[in-house]
Amino acid sequence: MPFFLARAINIPVGPNRQCSRGAPLLAAAGRGLAQTRILHVIAIAGFLGASLPVSAQEAFTPAIGGGGGQQFIARCPANTFVTGVEARTGAYVNYIAPLCDGRAIQGGGGSGDRRSASCPAGSVVRSMAVTSLRSSNHLLKALILDCAARGSQVRTASVPLDTPGAFTSPTGTAGNIALLVAGPVGAIRMAENLNKNYPRGTLSCGAKDIIGLQGRSGAAVDALGLICR
Repeated sequence: MPFFLARAINIPVGPNRQCSRGAPLLAAAGRGLAQTRILHVIAIAGFLGASLPVSAQEAFTPAIGGGGGQQFIARCPANTFVTGVEARTGAYVNYIAPLCDGRAIQGGGGSGDRRSASCPAGSVVRSMAVTSLRSSNHLLKALILDCAARGSQVRTASVPLDTPGAFTSPTGTAGNIALLVAGPVGAIRMAENLNKNYPRGTLSCGAKDIIGLQGRSGAAVDALGLICR
């Protein structure tokens, strides 16, 4: 979406200081005004760079979760892809970061017990099933990573990132267990209905690669989305 900034500028013109027709605006305004305009441009560029994709080839998915916390962006180094996640948890996910070709980078959130979930060697994350709390803040509760060979949409594994405690459903209490059903990424999993009382969603980049995570966090992970390219 185009971004425009308009600012009114008053330039004093005395009887011996007339602006010639077509003269550049900065020359008429003087050095001080030119420096001010440069600072404004830098500030705007910094703001946009902190919250938007860095190139036209990138895209951010909508984040799933609540509206609290501050934005975080965890982008993998060039030519690497998300192969898992590293997390710190309590009763829910307090911190999350992508594993980029197996190596963790800085993510978003707070402290807790260290946990991780990784795709099998030679595969990457193709989508994530996200479960959040039923409370109004909808903090991140658990993830299931769908894995496939790079460039393929055929799921080869589903890997859960669990948090302590159990989910309660009309059919009883069950842990966050993902049982693989052979088929394309996003196919129905066995026992998927056991956790249906909890808000759920699926994050996917479609045919694009997942190259990072983004969302909002504070002492816990409030919302989670993907960076696609």
